[in-house]
Amino acid sequence: MMKKKSKKTVLFVYSFWTPFIARDLRLLEKNFNVIRMDFSKKGLTSIIKLIKYLLRSEISISRFAGWHAAAASVISRLLNKKSVVIVGGTDAACIPKIGYGVFTTLKGKVGAKLTYRYVDLILPISDFLKECLINNVGGHLISKIRVIQNAFDYKDWVSGNTKENIVLTVSHISRKRIKTKGLDTFVKTARYLPNTKFVLIGGDLDGSLKELQAIAPQNVEFIGPVPHEKILLWYQKAKVYCQLSLFEGFGNALGEAMLCECIPVVTNSSELPNIIGNCGFIVPYASPKITANAIQKALRAPVDLGKKCRKKIIQDYPIEKRERELISIIQKLVG
Repeated sequence: MMKKKSKKTVLFVYSFWTPFIARDLRLLEKNFNVIRMDFSKKGLTSIIKLIKYLLRSEISISRFAGWHAAAASVISRLLNKKSVVIVGGTDAACIPKIGYGVFTTLKGKVGAKLTYRYVDLILPISDFLKECLINNVGGHLISKIRVIQNAFDYKDWVSGNTKENIVLTVSHISRKRIKTKGLDTFVKTARYLPNTKFVLIGGDLDGSLKELQAIAPQNVEFIGPVPHEKILLWYQKAKVYCQLSLFEGFGNALGEAMLCECIPVVTNSSELPNIIGNCGFIVPYASPKITANAIQKALRAPVDLGKKCRKKIIQDYPIEKRERELISIIQKLVG
């Protein structure tokens, strides 16, 4: 009888927690022994813990480039271990006019560049982020970059029985996000469609909700934070989903909404046009009147367009594909 191969051990390093980070962790745990490390508390204690975990692991996998990923990649190199960073958005961005992206501050730039210098493999979740990395860091990264696109479990996100004339967007609220996510455009657009309900779901991170409320008409409803699993109910009710961002690494909420047969209205920036293809409407950034016209068309669109949206996400971004590509590339690194 052949001896069963033991699973390799990987160290998974992160500095904050989101549903899409949890999704990648589940994929890894199906195929490897995984040691989790929350590196949100920096300092000597975390470095010692990181070394301890790395000595028990074959490879480190960091989610987002930053000082936690820099520490993991540098120490991995010193210990002759392999390292990977999964790039998700802000860790490839540089938009100085609104202070968005790691490359807009010296601290963020140093942490990201250390990561990209010492890490063995860089895995952005979209082709757009690959271009950003090359522009902001340099073409020498090309040999290290492998795009593994974002993905969704289409069994978790399904359409309901009926759609209402609700226009939805999902985002936490902060001064930076008002611009990067186009939240100000969202509420200004509502003025052009006074008989349509606009809903913004997301917690107020820094008190900037007041700024949005001050410019919002009565047909805009601010829901506040909603548990991720309950957002499904809103996706199922809304006919239109807006992603009016200036910069978007991929657009997780957009994919979830399309799986629930929401018709998307997105800006002509980042990866967003590629995600929706010919299944929705594309508008310029910060253009409320044009956005309102696109929303009107989306509200009048036949039910079949919503079904087409779901089909596109299932075909282009299935969770099985991301799992297959992610696990394969890690297995090759650890031999």
